[in-house]
Amino acid sequence: MKTLFVVLTLAALPAAAVPAQGVPFTPRSGLYAEVIPGAFFTLNTSGNAVGQSYSNLQPYFGFAGGYDVMPELSVFGQIGAGWSAGNCFSGEDPKVGTCQGSDNFGTYFFEAGARYRLELASRLSLGFFATVGFAIMTPGLVADPTSTTTPKAAASLSSGPSVGGGIGVDYATRLDHFWVGLDVGARAVLSADARVLAMSFVPRMRYVF
Repeated sequence: MKTLFVVLTLAALPAAAVPAQGVPFTPRSGLYAEVIPGAFFTLNTSGNAVGQSYSNLQPYFGFAGGYDVMPELSVFGQIGAGWSAGNCFSGEDPKVGTCQGSDNFGTYFFEAGARYRLELASRLSLGFFATVGFAIMTPGLVADPTSTTTPKAAASLSSGPSVGGGIGVDYATRLDHFWVGLDVGARAVLSADARVLAMSFVPRMRYVF
């Protein structure tokens, strides 16, 4: 009789006490590292372009480290490099009819930023991010004033602060610790030599410790 009473008592407990499908999924968060490969190009909005006012699509690669302050908000630091090909920002040299500076250059970013995520599903989220930092472009976007060659050689580098932002999606994979994502971003580099608008399309691979 005592055994029957225990069985009946357990059967009467609310079914919600034990999830029907086991433990609910909770995406892992905290300290993380990311690898960021992708594609990159620049736009010239100054009106002094020689030929096309946009560069050819070029590779981009970066690394990031960050921390999820809360499930929806993370802060991060990142470094990245993208290349621009066939886009002149310094106008035409009237003597030789070519770009006064370099129309092929690499851009190196050193940035800090924040990302806010809106959950779309249990593993999928939509994110908005903003960055601020410093960028170095080499070779420089303008001619070296001390150059004695014809045409003049490009300056060794151009640099300035950068600000950017964009939108992306994140997915927590079924592999514990691993997330994947895809971002579309824009940056403005405010160099004294030129104003450079850079666009990037980058998948992201994140490992959460």
